[in-house]
Amino acid sequence: MKKIFIGIFLLILLIVAILLITKNTVSEEEKKFIGTWKSQDDFWTYKFFLNKTCSINGKIGEWEVSDGKIIIKFDNGHRINTNSYQFSNDNRELRIAGLTLIKINT
Repeated sequence: MKKIFIGIFLLILLIVAILLITKNTVSEEEKKFIGTWKSQDDFWTYKFFLNKTCSINGKIGEWEVSDGKIIIKFDNGHRINTNSYQFSNDNRELRIAGLTLIKINT
């Protein structure tokens, strides 16, 4: 009986670990976003983190890339932005939501 309990516990632990690992998997395309980006006039600051959280001028949210668009969900749950994007200049410039952002660090 004890061996069955240990086996079930280890199986559940393995499933949870797999779910946690795959949830935060970052694709090669998403890796391009990681870092801090500033608009040319220094008004906007976008920060994208590996754990798929983000900060836009201090507003905290989550982000993901799906079907060639970036989806940003803010913590209040009321606002979701879906935007087309385009990288240029060896992935050092990002055009999103009508802004051109320059990568200032990774």
